[in-house]
Amino acid sequence: MNKPTPLGKTYKQYEKELKEYNLSKVEKIQLGVNDELGKYSKELDKSADTLKKITLDAEKELTDVKKAAASVKKREAVLTKEADDINKTMIALNKVLTEADSAAKNLGIKPSDLPNYDRAENMLLRANKAMSEAYRVADNIDSIKITL
Repeated sequence: MNKPTPLGKTYKQYEKELKEYNLSKVEKIQLGVNDELGKYSKELDKSADTLKKITLDAEKELTDVKKAAASVKKREAVLTKEADDINKTMIALNKVLTEADSAAKNLGIKPSDLPNYDRAENMLLRANKAMSEAYRVADNIDSIKITL
């Protein structure tokens, strides 16, 4: 086996060179895997930091939304109460306007000749519009479902 081949090397020399070649190939492969491990580790580290920041931002925003939702729910109660109060006053004013119409007709005058009649009618229309808007907003608030 130690006889030289036509190229001038012995089989042992070929065998030794082949082992060295295979080892260097393995080392290159191992170095490549190690480089990839480093690359992905660095990438994951950066991604984890980014995700942590996004999570903290989302938690802060969620806290803000919950506070706003609680405030809006309280405002809904105030809106509804005020609208209910205006509705009661409107019913009473409407009754008085009807009585004023009858009294004016009995006296032979126009209801608008009464000093506060036109103002009362205008306030009734204005209050009705405000009440309708308040109920609309309260209904919209009520339709939003946020668990606090």
